[in-house]
Amino acid sequence: MQQQKNLRSLKIVVLTGASIGVGIAVALSVIAGCVHWLESRPKPWRQDAISAAFSGFLSEREHPRFVGFEFTLTNHTRLDYKLDAPSASGTARDPVVIEFGELYGGSIRFPARGKLVYPIFVPANQKAEVVVTFEPRNAKGIADILKSEDTTEHIKEFMRREESDLGGFVLFDRAMRYQVTFPKGW
Repeated sequence: MQQQKNLRSLKIVVLTGASIGVGIAVALSVIAGCVHWLESRPKPWRQDAISAAFSGFLSEREHPRFVGFEFTLTNHTRLDYKLDAPSASGTARDPVVIEFGELYGGSIRFPARGKLVYPIFVPANQKAEVVVTFEPRNAKGIADILKSEDTTEHIKEFMRREESDLGGFVLFDRAMRYQVTFPKGW
């Protein structure tokens, strides 16, 4: 009789322990699943971290097929922002993390005819100048303008006439999840 009582008590202890163990395992699995789900969700692009303002044109007399746009980047974060030229390979070990496109109406066009001049470095809470080179569709027309003396007004007029649909440029930094819009200023 005592032996049956001890056996029954032992069964209760074993079943209770097993139930608690299974309950803890289920709870940990649910928590791990929730953490994984939260981490794998797409994160929104931060548009407030780095802002760009059009500063002016650069005369590219050495490369007369290109227009140089100068922009001032402002870093609104407490971290330095640095971009090196992306590798052309884009392998798994060295992924391409920068996407640079052109704004046309409400759309973004890839690949861009505009190219960022690297490297880019903007210290925390400071400003830096960056350059975008752009090859217009009418390369001969811009080459003729760049031969003249007063190029700034002529470039503005050329861009308004020949590239009126170009609304600026946009940079997507996938590593930092930053979106930087380079607005039209011409």
